[in-house]
Amino acid sequence: MPGGIVVVALFQRPSPGGSRGVIVVAPARIGASSGRSARRYVEPIINRTGCIVVSKTTCNRSARRGAAVVETAVVLGTFLMVTMGIFEYGRLVMVRQLMSSAARAGARKAAVGTADSEVTTQSIRDSVIALVKPAKLDNLNVQVYGADPDTGLPLGAWEQVAYGRPIAVQVDGDYTPCLPTTLGIVPSRLHFTAISTALSESN
Repeated sequence: MPGGIVVVALFQRPSPGGSRGVIVVAPARIGASSGRSARRYVEPIINRTGCIVVSKTTCNRSARRGAAVVETAVVLGTFLMVTMGIFEYGRLVMVRQLMSSAARAGARKAAVGTADSEVTTQSIRDSVIALVKPAKLDNLNVQVYGADPDTGLPLGAWEQVAYGRPIAVQVDGDYTPCLPTTLGIVPSRLHFTAISTALSESN
């Protein structure tokens, strides 16, 4: 209202079930054209209820500051959780892709190298480890073996695999998330396994 002020009267009102009172907030508009008329409006409330008259503007500013702090904490916390979750999921997918690609490359190298004396188990392992190195896996292990065509289980040395029979390369490693706890959603360490097979092209 132009030329007016707004006050809030806080007073206790007896509850229906007993003498204990409750706090009531009662806004009141007072014309500022006359201080005497303002006192005539407020004093009866003070005398009757023992209210405390405070500025509504001051209360609103304090409430707005408190609400802004709470809203910022909630929004910022949620934003950081979602952002870090997206980052962690993308990194996990990248690690799985690196392992699959490395196992595939190792199986291909073994398939074409059964008759090549320069292609050994150690050389295959070294090439696989070099490809998967950016993933920074713990307890990395690479196995090369002749695989059963039906079950995929190991049958023996890959160097002795006959032409057209499968050779498998298995890569195992432990993935550690960037956020160790991840709020209990993801374990502190995940074990990944990637297996790729290729048919022997010699022997």
